[in-house]
Amino acid sequence: MKGIRSACALIVLTFFSTLTQAATAVEMARQAYFLIERDPLDLDQRNEASYLIQRANVLDGDEPWVAVAQSRLTLVSGYRVGQRHDRRAYEESAVSTARQQAERAVRNGPNLAMAHVQLAMVLIIQGELRTAWDHLNTADSLDEQSFYPWYLRTVIAIHHKDEKFAAEGFKEIESRASQKYQKRLLLQERMRLAKATKNLEERDRLYREMIDLDPDYAYAWGNYGSFLLGQKRYREAVHNLERAVELKPYGLAVSQLAEARRKLNQAF
Repeated sequence: MKGIRSACALIVLTFFSTLTQAATAVEMARQAYFLIERDPLDLDQRNEASYLIQRANVLDGDEPWVAVAQSRLTLVSGYRVGQRHDRRAYEESAVSTARQQAERAVRNGPNLAMAHVQLAMVLIIQGELRTAWDHLNTADSLDEQSFYPWYLRTVIAIHHKDEKFAAEGFKEIESRASQKYQKRLLLQERMRLAKATKNLEERDRLYREMIDLDPDYAYAWGNYGSFLLGQKRYREAVHNLERAVELKPYGLAVSQLAEARRKLNQAF
């Protein structure tokens, strides 16, 4: 009898140990995913996310959140330059691998909204918009308060230059955007629509709003500087690009600052 009780106790301890490990894997994978989302271009945060994903994978490689985080990391690691949802902005092998990982996340967790969101994100990049839309509908039904289904639906609407649906999407996104990075994503999509509709005045306003949202975000200053450079507003471009380089001397801002200074000097 004593042996049976000991065996039962061991089974119970093993069961709760497994639950604890699984929960830890979920939390680490979630933390990794949102580290990347907050600033995809921050290499330190990306490295921290990679470490967390590796630990989570050791604890529970079948946890769907692990595959979701792996897919997001693969995408951002394969990013080169360009618009976030444009296939040309990524290494082709990264997009292919990210899709496989996202599909595994859906297989392992069909009731996990973010698994469908991550797969939809990859499908949008690959141009499979109808299938992406279906996964976003599933994600929305699983988590009606989530920011992501409406955000990515709006991405698709802008791709089709559907201003009416985009306007509805912006309202829904705004009501769900609680984090600074989510508000930044909303502004980026507003900018993309303004660019698609050739509204220069609105683009200028949105770039300034992005800086107001987070004055210490180097890329906000750099992107506005790049826009001003394209508009031949060289003095303003120099000011914004100098601020970007001061905050974070990333390569594109440095090269565009040199170009803006050269063109400003040529103008006099």
